[in-house]
Amino acid sequence: MTRPRYTLLTAETKAGVVTPEDEAVLAAAQHGTGVVVLNGDQLRELAVAARAAMARFAALAVEIMTEERAAFVRKLRVDRGCSWRAVAAECSDTWQGTWYPPSNQLMGIALCEAAALLLHQDANAEPWN
Repeated sequence: MTRPRYTLLTAETKAGVVTPEDEAVLAAAQHGTGVVVLNGDQLRELAVAARAAMARFAALAVEIMTEERAAFVRKLRVDRGCSWRAVAAECSDTWQGTWYPPSNQLMGIALCEAAALLLHQDANAEPWN
C-alpha cells in the first residue's frame, strides 16, 4: 500500500507516542471545534506557506543531523512509534531545538527524512511510515 508523502493532520500509522498537541488536534477534529472554512485562494496561500516552511525545516534538519542524531530519530519513530509531532518535541527537548513550536509536525517529518537519508533508508516506507 502506498501512503501519501505527507499527512498533515496526524493520520499516521505511527501513533505509539503522541504529544498533547496531537491529542488537541484529534479532539478538535472529532468535535468540530476550531474549524476554519477556507476558500480556494486561502487554501492555496496556506499550501504555499506550508511548502516554504517545509523547505526551511528540511534544510535545518539536514544541517543539524549527525549519525548519532539519526539513530536517535529512528529510535523515536521506528522503535517507540512516535508521531511526527512527538519526534520534533523530543528532539527539540534533547538538542535545544530552535524551531517553534517544539512539536511542529513539519519539523518532525523533516527530521525523519534527514535521519533516514543519512542512514540510507526511506522515511516514506516501513518501518518509518
